[in-house]
Amino acid sequence: MAEPILCLNSGSSSLKFALSVLDDGAEMFRAEGAVERVGLPGARLWARAPGQGFLEDARCDVADQHAAVEAIFATTGRLRLPVPAAVGH
Repeated sequence: MAEPILCLNSGSSSLKFALSVLDDGAEMFRAEGAVERVGLPGARLWARAPGQGFLEDARCDVADQHAAVEAIFATTGRLRLPVPAAVGH
């Protein structure tokens, strides 16, 4: 059974993420991205997948890290990426 895992790395004004799926012990990388300039004007959210390039690259209003997490989940949902079974930092 495939188990999607979302890894987060929080910085002072960014939140990076990577989404992988563990299937029968093998890790398959699905997507990575970041919300940059968190809490600042002109924040940017981007996501890309192996072999597909950028799936998303947009300006957005992201007031804080909580809003950045919400933006990442909204984007991965809109892109129909797997829903994580676990999240780690």
